[in-house]
Amino acid sequence: MLIINLIGLVLNLVGTIIVSLSAGSLMTRVHTALVAHQTTLEAYLGGERNIPLFTGLDKGREEEVRRSGTRLRVGLWLIVLGFILQALAAAAPLLAKS
Repeated sequence: MLIINLIGLVLNLVGTIIVSLSAGSLMTRVHTALVAHQTTLEAYLGGERNIPLFTGLDKGREEEVRRSGTRLRVGLWLIVLGFILQALAAAAPLLAKS
């Protein structure tokens, strides 16, 4: 049962790493879009003649949302599977006594 518990721990670790990296890359992309929007808005409201124009941010953000969603689902399923394996490993001695 120790091996099942260790496999569960490894799956939890890998799932957590995947979720955190995926969320981090998505937040970086969203932050970039927000900074570009803020810069444009400040220039427009400040009455500047040359308003900066940022292009391609929507396409990059859409792609990152799609990729991030897939990675998040894989990471969450690994975490759930790891939890189930750990629960089975913990319950095995109790079931054996019955």
